[in-house]
Amino acid sequence: MELFNWLRDVATQLGDFVASQLEAQIYLNFLIEVLEAISDSNDNPQTVYPILQQNIDKLNENFAQFLRNWASEVLSLNSDTTQSIASNIGNFSNLVQQFPQGSIAANYEIAIAGYESIQAVFTRRKSPKDWALAQNNLATAYRDRIRGDRGENLEQAIAAYQAALTVRTQSAFPQEWADTQNSLAIAYGDRIRGDREENLEFAIAAYQAALTVRTQSAFPQDWAMIQNNLALAYRNRIRGDREENLEFAIAAYQAALTVRTQSAFPEKWAMIQNNLASAYRNRIRGDREENLEFAIAASQAALTVRTQSAFPQEWAATQNSLANAYTERIRGDRGENLEFAIAAYQAALTVRTQSAFPQDWAMTQNNLALAYRHRIRGDRGENLEQAIAACEAAFTVYTPSAYPIDCLRTGRNLGILGLRENLWDKAIFGYDAAIQAVEQSLEWVTSEKRKRELRESALDVYEDMVRVCINDKQMDRAVETVERSKSRQLVELLANADLYPKNAPAKQKQQLRELRNRLASISWLLEETATETPTPKKDTSGDLADTQRTGSASNLSRDYLEMQKQQLQAARQQLNQLLDEIKQQDPEFTLTQRVEPISFAGIRTLINSETAILDWYIGTSGFYAFIITQNTLDVVEFSKPELQQLEAWANTYLNDYRQTNRQDNLSSRLASLSQILRLDEIVAKIPPSCKELILIPHRTLHLLPLHACEVSSSRCVDLEISPCRLIDCFPAGIRYAPSCQLLQLVQRRIQESAGIPQPTENLLLNRFLFAIQNPTQDLHYTDVEVETIQRDFAPPPDTQILLKEAATKSALTQNLPALRKAEYAHFSCHGAFNFEFPLLSSLILADSLHLADTPQPPTPEKDKRQLTLRNGRKANPEKSLTLQEIFASVDLPVCRLVTLSACETGLTDATKLVDEYIGLPSGFLYAGSLSVVSSLWSVNDFATTILMIKFYEELRTESNISLALKNAQYWMRTISSKKIIEWMKNDLKLDKKSSEKIQLGLLVELGDKPLPFSDPQYWAAFCAIGK
Repeated sequence: MELFNWLRDVATQLGDFVASQLEAQIYLNFLIEVLEAISDSNDNPQTVYPILQQNIDKLNENFAQFLRNWASEVLSLNSDTTQSIASNIGNFSNLVQQFPQGSIAANYEIAIAGYESIQAVFTRRKSPKDWALAQNNLATAYRDRIRGDRGENLEQAIAAYQAALTVRTQSAFPQEWADTQNSLAIAYGDRIRGDREENLEFAIAAYQAALTVRTQSAFPQDWAMIQNNLALAYRNRIRGDREENLEFAIAAYQAALTVRTQSAFPEKWAMIQNNLASAYRNRIRGDREENLEFAIAASQAALTVRTQSAFPQEWAATQNSLANAYTERIRGDRGENLEFAIAAYQAALTVRTQSAFPQDWAMTQNNLALAYRHRIRGDRGENLEQAIAACEAAFTVYTPSAYPIDCLRTGRNLGILGLRENLWDKAIFGYDAAIQAVEQSLEWVTSEKRKRELRESALDVYEDMVRVCINDKQMDRAVETVERSKSRQLVELLANADLYPKNAPAKQKQQLRELRNRLASISWLLEETATETPTPKKDTSGDLADTQRTGSASNLSRDYLEMQKQQLQAARQQLNQLLDEIKQQDPEFTLTQRVEPISFAGIRTLINSETAILDWYIGTSGFYAFIITQNTLDVVEFSKPELQQLEAWANTYLNDYRQTNRQDNLSSRLASLSQILRLDEIVAKIPPSCKELILIPHRTLHLLPLHACEVSSSRCVDLEISPCRLIDCFPAGIRYAPSCQLLQLVQRRIQESAGIPQPTENLLLNRFLFAIQNPTQDLHYTDVEVETIQRDFAPPPDTQILLKEAATKSALTQNLPALRKAEYAHFSCHGAFNFEFPLLSSLILADSLHLADTPQPPTPEKDKRQLTLRNGRKANPEKSLTLQEIFASVDLPVCRLVTLSACETGLTDATKLVDEYIGLPSGFLYAGSLSVVSSLWSVNDFATTILMIKFYEELRTESNISLALKNAQYWMRTISSKKIIEWMKNDLKLDKKSSEKIQLGLLVELGDKPLPFSDPQYWAAFCAIGK
């Protein structure tokens, strides 16, 4: 009593603070009354709650602010009684947080104000145990808070729980530690930010940790509570087998029911019944019809306890759950089931109002929309209006940034409804929100594997958005959506590669780039190679024949992988140290940024009036070809049967190639492909003024030489050779790009660079060339190729060649500074694409091929980290230049062109549904090269040598990479054996030994053909990618 008299005296001394308004005095009298009751009753709810009931009108957010201000003043007086006051405020916060009447949202605000106020008294240094308790309770209030941003509330809760655990350790306070672990697990299970999969794994681990203390024998009620919570986490779990996770959840719920019986704990029994209903509704194992009946029975059982009068919130939650089961019910009349579901949802909404429980209200609105969408009874038009209205209502809460998972679900529902009913504006609104939600989730995820899974799960949203935009004649928006689904991983890497702190010195920038690249590539590699059961893919290996530039990537040793893990850890430490330095000069610097998708206006800036873009998009129900020029936009649509034709053609083409490692009958195959793709129709839609074409393939099309497809066009009337091919229709050539946005990033490099001086005559003169020449010494013609090419470039040391056995991994590593200065890089060697682990795709260096007199045993199915050659030889990626190492270590700030004169260097993994352009070209584009020339199959060594020499001859006078390649390929198609010999003698001026080798090659490799290289298998493999 003396304490509270003192508080009244203090209130009088505070003067204006409490007496300036009548409301403040009323709040003060109520607060002192309730604090006195708490103190006298030892915080007994039976004593305190009646006072709260009598003063419900005062339990509002104004009172929360009053409490915060008053406590701040009182607790700052440093009186002997401040600890006692703080304890009472903490107990008041506990009680008001659990008070089931009045405004629940306001109750949480009051509790938070109290918890935060007492931290001034209960500090970690002076009162660690009380401080930890306050942190734990504050965390719970933020976790369940209704006001404010839900995502931010959960982050605050997690931070406060983790703070509490710095005091509540398992050794010092095992019971409190277990309580906080359980609470932290709930917060991670609800968490919105971050990777949903990782959050659930953290929750499961925390629950399991809590169970080491809260055992069934010692703490049966707590054990049952954690079993219930653990079951919920397993019910929602993403990792692992979905069916097994649901069985584990059901078993955990049933285990909890052995303690939480209806007679002993009716409220908690009803909670588990409600949760068990949801688990059975989602159950995969067992009979679907029976599972749904069990779900309905469990919900109805829960409602025998969870009545509207006694437990309104819980009653509404179970009504929602019961309605979900009736929406999906198989047994009984479908129309009657849906009517029951709608009635139950509407009943739930009498409690779940937008003002009181916005998240729950939005959830039920979304569910109600689904029920109306499927409704059989009533007027169809009115049902659709009700469904749309419910979805739109849910969107007022489920925004992409605040609730991305729920927003994706609601957006998809509205999109499907609009698509089916030809309501294009509604469909576009829904799908657009869903796409924004997906991209928000991706921004919070760090694992590339998880990002790919998220994109795969939402591919239908992108595809349907493209379709409705076309139907609504919004072609520009359709193209923007296509771009948002292409090569996002590489786009994000490139966009963030040039993100540096303000005023950072060059040395710091270089260090940051190296560490960032090393971390990203090693993490990516370890994710790939950690896969236990990779999706089976077809073997693309072939003989290491003398006439083909093929190679292999071999399995990584445990020592090598362990070394990579150690390097990853070291790089993280170094990066953290560097970031500490950077934060001092640029506190706002972050390693990544949100990469905004390219707009259609931005796409048009990539081309001039003489260039067109042909942007492909392959879906599941058809595919599209978008034709973009500066003034026109057209689309060619392909049906599902046409998609099936394309898939059948591609499967046959790839299977035959993989079996024979050859490209027999390629010309006739390409003629058939041209018909499937309706290229004649597409070419006819491209204005004649367009002299250059940029191809943006999609999925399987990345593997195909589209430029070599046969066409019938008036553009080819003056052609000297038949048939006319797509490349012949464009005098300035054809180049490829993974996506328009990636092309934009590459072109931006040109605009931002100081520019490379252009010689007036030979464009290669005095340029710095870096080359790898025949490192395995089994390619007969590469020596002639490199020796001829290097003549046009600057003499050593400005040109550097790693020759034959000297072209080892260690030598290349030592010469990375020289490669960094290169304006042209040329790799003439074996190459291999690893379809199972693309980051192990390799350029084969000296000493990387295993020496073996007998064939090696085949690679076990469980380890596909290698390509095994038919002769048994394998190459060790630890001694090769892998794609992962290109991403990690290669830097090409001034490089204009990387030429990969090897086999399969242009391949990407097109087997995945998500279009991620991951192959050797992507590595060199990321490293900084403006263009990459690479191959789509195992190329002929002799033909490749001739093509490469002619290509570089064209580059002497032609700055356009794709045009130089086109000219060289056209020359290959039309040149006779006699003309080749004349060219070799008169233009190349080869020495006698090289000349004899070429003449012998013509005879041995090609025989007596009038046009030895006219077949596309000899020239069409090579494509120009980039600028």
